[in-house]
Formats: sequence, C-alpha cells, structure tokens
Amino acid sequence: MRLLRILPLCLLLAMTVTSTVTVVHAQTTSISYLYYPGTVELSAGSGMVRFTVTYSAPSYGSYALVAAVWDKSGNTFAEGSLVSSDPSNCQMPSEYPWAAACSMNVNGDGVLDVTFQVTLNAAEYDNFYAASVLTTSSNPIDSSLTLDPFTINVTNTVVLSVTVPSEVPLSVDEIPQGLGGFFSLTLSPGTHLLSVPSAVNLTPGSRLKFDYWSDGSSNATRAIDLQLDTSIQAKFVKQYNLTLISSEASPTGAGWYNAGSSASYSAPTTYPMTGVLGSLGGKWTFNGWYEGQNETSASAYGSITIDTSHTLTAAWAADYTEPYLILGVVVIAIVVGAFMLTRARRKYESTEATSKEKENHAPDTKLV
Repeated sequence: MRLLRILPLCLLLAMTVTSTVTVVHAQTTSISYLYYPGTVELSAGSGMVRFTVTYSAPSYGSYALVAAVWDKSGNTFAEGSLVSSDPSNCQMPSEYPWAAACSMNVNGDGVLDVTFQVTLNAAEYDNFYAASVLTTSSNPIDSSLTLDPFTINVTNTVVLSVTVPSEVPLSVDEIPQGLGGFFSLTLSPGTHLLSVPSAVNLTPGSRLKFDYWSDGSSNATRAIDLQLDTSIQAKFVKQYNLTLISSEASPTGAGWYNAGSSASYSAPTTYPMTGVLGSLGGKWTFNGWYEGQNETSASAYGSITIDTSHTLTAAWAADYTEPYLILGVVVIAIVVGAFMLTRARRKYESTEATSKEKENHAPDTKLV
C-alpha cells in the first residue's frame, strides 16, 4: 500500500528531472487508435485512451509500473479515471486522479505487458504524452521513463447508433428517421429525444410490443444524455391476439399475449335469457369452446399456448326448463280455476231454477 501511494510522486519526479528520454527498462510499445504522431478523436471533451507498456524488471524484488497521461500544453498531468487494466491489480489512487499503478513481485528477469484504459477529460487540440516509469519502493529506476506523444482532437459532435427491429419506425428529436434497422446519427452533445411506437401491428392478429431500451429505460419515448459516442437498442417482443366471441355472456381472457406464453380464458356456465323467457327463468347453458369447427374445450374454463393468433367461439344451448315448468303450473291453475268456476256457476244456476219452480207450484192464499 505504501508503495502505491508514493508511485505517482515517483512518476512526477521522473518527469521533472528527465530532460532526455532513454528507454532502458520500460517502453511504451503502442497506444491504440494512434499512428505516430497519433491523434485520438474524442467526443464532447472526454473519451477512452488505451495504451500498453512493455517493461522488464532488472532484478528480483518488488517493483511497480506507474502510467499517466501528461498534458504538454498545460504542463500537468491530465486527470481521469482507470477503466480497466491488465493485470487487474492496477489502480488509480484517489489522492492522485491522474496516475495508475501496478505493483508486482519479480522472481526473475522477464518482459511483461501492462495495458491501461483511461477515461480523460480534455480540451480541444491538446497535446499529450503517454508516460510510464518503473519504480522501486522509494525511487524511479534510472532512465526507465518513457514518453510517447499523441494529440487529442476534441470534436463538437457525438455519434448515436440506434438499432430497432426492421418493422419499427424511429424518431430522434421528433424527426422521423424511417423504418427500422441500424441508424447512425451525428448529433451535438446534450439531451436528445428518442421515440419508437409502443406497439407496431404486423398482421391483424400479431404485433411487436416495445419492452425496453438496452440501457434499461422502459419508456418508448425517452430522453438520453449524449456526451460520448453511444450505441443503444430498442427491444421488442412479438405478441399474438386471443379473440373470444360469444353471442350471449361476456367471456374474460381476450387480449394480446407474448409469443410462447399461456393464456387463460373463461365464460359463465349459465347466463340468463333476455325478455319474457328470462323473467320466467330461461337461461343459456355453456356448451363448449370452438376454434373453427374444432372443439378446444368442453369446459367454460380453458387455456391455450399462444404460438399464433387464435379466435375462440363460445357455444350456448337454450335451457327452457324453468319457463316450461312455470307455464305448466300456470296452465294447470287456469284449467282448474275455469273448471271450478264453471262448476260453481252451474250449481248456482241449478239452485235458482229450483227456487223458481217452488214458487210456481205454491197455493194462492186469500185474506178474509
């Protein structure tokens, strides 16, 4: 730990005391994306710089390789952060946000490579050195400082690469870009608006449904802050429609489902009729689900794998049991009532006739 803390100071000391560069124990062999004299194109003032240092340890013991980027124009180290390194034990001490260091125990002479990938914030057209030095626990090794010059050219644009399915239209900043595929757009740094439809119909029974952007956003229309070249994908899932047709009750379960999923659907086992028959207890009884002419389920409850669009029709059978029973009772009551009324009337008429007959045969009585 103590070795790592003093390493940036060792590099600073080597930079200040070395007037000529003589490669002895450490050498910068390559800086990716550069041709001597190299230029790194960074967007919006920041970006990745990757370089590899080849070193050889002079003897047994503990050593470290320190690497940094020297800003020649500002006569200072360029601040940044260590993104990755090989070997992975390299680190950038928090108190020195401009130097990365890798410690090692050397058991014999040998040549090894250390690769640094550093994020830099840079002004336009700055001149830099990729700097490295091999150190012991206290001092840099004589003549091991290596400097490799390069230039950073900061551009005022960023490249946005967007991939969407071929059937999906894309809009950027509310400007249509056409149907999907791969789009590469040169934009100014800052916030931009990306938009795709929440759903795109493919056929009457199939569609693509927006799922998420590859950076995790779940909004089909979203803002994105661009400071570096950025690649992003719009992820969609294919869906199929389940249509349920019923002449009587309203079934449940119709709608869009992801391809390969299972959909559950149901209808009431019975449903009251409308009108007079319904008021008398008439009802419809569920009689099976059909797709075309094929029965898919005899039960009112079912499920189906959504591998394509499906249209299911509910069949119903009329049940007049209760209306017939009630009508039968009513008819019987009417017949019985009519019979009883007729009988009562005849009895009454018979009684009236008898009374009149008695009156006609009674003797006359005269008062004296």
